[in-house]
Amino acid sequence: RFPGEYYDEESELHYNTFRYYDPELGRFISQDPIGLMGGINLYQYAPNPVEWVDPWGWKTHSSTLQRLWKDYVGQPHVFAEIHHGFPEEFADRFKRLADIDVNNPKYFFNLSPERHRLTRGRGVHTNSSRVGKNWNKVFDGLLDYVEKQRMDKETAKDFLEKRLRDLARKERIGKYSADAVKNRPCK
Repeated sequence: RFPGEYYDEESELHYNTFRYYDPELGRFISQDPIGLMGGINLYQYAPNPVEWVDPWGWKTHSSTLQRLWKDYVGQPHVFAEIHHGFPEEFADRFKRLADIDVNNPKYFFNLSPERHRLTRGRGVHTNSSRVGKNWNKVFDGLLDYVEKQRMDKETAKDFLEKRLRDLARKERIGKYSADAVKNRPCK
């Protein structure tokens, strides 16, 4: 059961501010009351309930990532989503092979949902992205390459950071990186 939910013994469902959650299915059975503004999956709680919060059950936002972005850049994010340049899925490998912390905000990008994860179109987490496949698969292959080449940590870090910049340029998201926003002159 998620925080703020009430359990209904008769229906065996959890009620969370305007919608019902079925623990056997592991998802909501009622659509998100804010529709697509909460994401493309109308029945999700949050993309990652460990990092994302949905205090009223109306929308999702990543308070931790947003705080890290603001602390690093010096201003709040503009778009709805913070994208990890280096995929969280491989955090242990990045740390072990290149001493890269994937949660360092200098590797973040502030993206619109359309640019980040659309299932149709060219979101970075789709196989039809400009890099030709899912962002995470690209980095899985790059980490395999680093291992096979037996790169030292400093060389691996330089190599992976350069590849991140190259991929961001190819995906046309470089201007949304935390460093680009941080260093952009104010108008």
